[in-house]
Amino acid sequence: GQYRVEHRVVVPDGGIRWISVWSRTSFEGEDDARSPLRTIGIVADITERKRAEEALRQSEDRIRLIIDAIPVMAWSLQPDGVVDFLNQRWTDYFGLSLEQYVEEPTRPIHPEDIPRVFERWRVQMAAGEGYEDEIRLRRRDGEYRWFLVRTEPLRDEKGDIVKWYGVSTDIDDRKRAEQAVKESQQLLHTVLTTLPVGVAVTDRAGDNILANPAYERIWGDVIVSGRL
Repeated sequence: GQYRVEHRVVVPDGGIRWISVWSRTSFEGEDDARSPLRTIGIVADITERKRAEEALRQSEDRIRLIIDAIPVMAWSLQPDGVVDFLNQRWTDYFGLSLEQYVEEPTRPIHPEDIPRVFERWRVQMAAGEGYEDEIRLRRRDGEYRWFLVRTEPLRDEKGDIVKWYGVSTDIDDRKRAEQAVKESQQLLHTVLTTLPVGVAVTDRAGDNILANPAYERIWGDVIVSGRL
């Protein structure tokens, strides 16, 4: 049979080193009559590898702490697009664990946005290009808010994608303000087009830049650069 184990040993100078032990035993005979014939073993000093692994682990832990502390919702994905990390701000806001989100990635997305979002993401991921979109996401209390979602690829020295990183920024207040302006403009347009009196807007030079239909009927061929 084979045997493999990694453990620490105390060397003559009092230091501690990591070693990897591998052995293989050959037998003679068959079935219950078998008996050990010889054992071949290899012992390798893996101290530097273990130190490098520990340094990498500590570095990853520090990075996670930083990502958890930044004031944005952040995550990372494997090259195939499967999420493998969500920062604390993300999980607190949406009330979902990493396991729950991986199992149902559409869960926080507004149903009307799901087809568009996933179609665009598949196209951008296949092309290896960054993704940006405005999406409605559901907070843990059930309220939907608008978010600007950005995802960028991380490539190795060969140009292959090794990870995707993304952030979500709450833009709901901005979207509501834009909608309010749009509704005001639509209301103004409706009022001006239905007024029985002529209305025109001029620039600082006194030139007409906007006129409603009643104004044009009254003044005939007066030139304006904008019409309602």
